Amino acid sequence: MYAYWITRNYREAYKLFACNGILFNHESPRRGETFVTRKITRALASIKAEEQNILYLGNLDSKRDWGYSPEYVEAMWMMLQQESVQDYVIGTGESHTVREFLEEAFSYVGLKWHGLCPHR
Repeated sequence: MYAYWITRNYREAYKLFACNGILFNHESPRRGETFVTRKITRALASIKAEEQNILYLGNLDSKRDWGYSPEYVEAMWMMLQQESVQDYVIGTGESHTVREFLEEAFSYVGLKWHGLCPHR
């Protein structure tokens, strides 16, 4: 909130071309290993390699608006190309559950996830 308001205050006080971009979740291969998407994909690789047989996750019904990082970077660049300054919210407009991500990732490599993710 501080960054948002300080940007608006400076824009209005000093007539700067400064805009806010509020970005929903965006994913790339550089995503940190502690994020749920990387946790799933890393575990999937270990399960496929038979190095792991259980994947612990939290709420599978949690919803996220997941986008692709390079597209978000393009959106940020486009924000700076506008004639007039505005604030933006960047997202895909679709939400998906962790369960949907899990199902898609496992089906991509021909595996089933049921039984590998015990409920805590």
